Amino acid sequence: MDNKKYLKQMIKSNQETIKKLIDDISEEESMRHDYEFCNHIRWQTGHLIDTARLVLKLLGERADVSDEWTKLFGYGSVLHDDASIYPSMTALKEKLYGLYDQTLSVVDSLPYEHLEREVELTENWKLTPLAGIPAFCRHEYYHGGQITVMRRVLGREAPFG
Repeated sequence: MDNKKYLKQMIKSNQETIKKLIDDISEEESMRHDYEFCNHIRWQTGHLIDTARLVLKLLGERADVSDEWTKLFGYGSVLHDDASIYPSMTALKEKLYGLYDQTLSVVDSLPYEHLEREVELTENWKLTPLAGIPAFCRHEYYHGGQITVMRRVLGREAPFG
């Protein structure tokens, strides 16, 4: 399997996993924060949007994510227990799933030579898509793990096997 197909398979697998973890989460459940070691699912979902934004930037594409959302959910953001501060869980899922579709489309059309081209994500942080996408996928799985813990707190069954 070539690198591009491998990356696409990895991205798609992550996306399917995250969707299974958040698809059935209600607005109320998304704000539960009963376990001190995990952020609530609404913040986790917003943070995954910020991750998808960075993946698209790494791929040379702009994601339609507001600066306000980046401040709410990006690296170093502060967790709030007031739901009115955040977009609804419905809006977050819609945005995340749209970014997921956009990512897969961009990977399909990405020239192979772009996979090893260094991209500056932020000041002093440069990566190639070939190095960065696996790192972002691991990051998504870390947050997927937190969502899994919160699902258990909510009394939800595991969405897998």
